[in-house]
Amino acid sequence: VTATGPALVAGTKYVITAWHDGANLNISVNNGAPTQAAFVTATAGTATFTIGKANASATEYWGDRIYGMVYRKNDTSNAGQRSSLYSYMVGKMGGL
Repeated sequence: VTATGPALVAGTKYVITAWHDGANLNISVNNGAPTQAAFVTATAGTATFTIGKANASATEYWGDRIYGMVYRKNDTSNAGQRSSLYSYMVGKMGGL
């Protein structure tokens, strides 16, 4: 699945929010308008889920800070709840 969003600049803090609504994979940068890509069905497999490193790579590590990660299984949050989570993450980062 490929979704194109705003260009990111090295050295800049971002809050990236991603969610699946049953039909689309959505991504929002800094609580902006979401970018969507059609993605109806995800199939559970045997691959691992990693944050800060490319799967199946021994050397492709993220080279900057990750301030926090929130995972919500079977999430059905609305825009207001995602906005609250954005504010929480900005607070953890000490602002943007």
